[in-house]
Parts: sequence; structure tokens; C-alpha cells
Amino acid sequence: MSGFDWFILIAYFFIMIGIGVWSYRQVGSAEDYFTAGGKMPWWLAGISHHMSGYSAAVFVAYAEVAYNNGFTLYVWWAIPVSLGVFIGAIWIAPRWARLREHYNIGSPMEYLATRYNVSRSS
Repeated sequence: MSGFDWFILIAYFFIMIGIGVWSYRQVGSAEDYFTAGGKMPWWLAGISHHMSGYSAAVFVAYAEVAYNNGFTLYVWWAIPVSLGVFIGAIWIAPRWARLREHYNIGSPMEYLATRYNVSRSS
């Protein structure tokens, strides 16, 4: 590697550390972590949740299935997922925002604990 390559690698490393330190200082509670302190709009939270579900399996395995089987991938995976995301965005996400405000919760786990009256032991 050349000197410029090392410079880029080290700069990237320090930028990542800077982002981590900045993020650490911004998060003061579970609500800050899960819902950006209540400032994140529901549609952005939905996109974030959807994208966090992707992994190497999606990019490698589904590419292999599409290569071997062609259009089949869209029938059994892409179309149902697209429909599910669309229905969730229209029907579930706005209701979740109202539940979060009503119960003063920051995460799905807090909602379930409240909904099913689970005691919070330390």
C-alpha cells in the first residue's frame, strides 16, 4: 500500500472514532437510543428498521437464487416483502407512534412489558 492509502485508512479510522464519540454523547437514555429522543418521524424509523434487517445472506443467497431460478425470487421474496413493508407503513407505523406517546415508552420491549404487566426487576 502506498502512503496515500495508509492516510485514507487512518483518516477513516479516526472519523469512525469521532462518530462513535459524538453518538455516545448524544444518547442519554433508552428513549434516545431507540427513538432519537422522540424526534425521529415514524416513516424514517420504519425505513431504518427495514434496512437493519438486511445481512450478507440477503445480498449473497438471494443473488444466487435469482441467478439459478430467475423471476422466482421476485414471486416468493421481493413482492411479499414489498407488500408487507407497504402495509406496515400505512397501518402499523402510525399506530406505533400513538402507542409510544400514550404509554410513554421508547421501545417495543417496553411496550410488551407494559402491555403484559411484566414486573421490572433489577
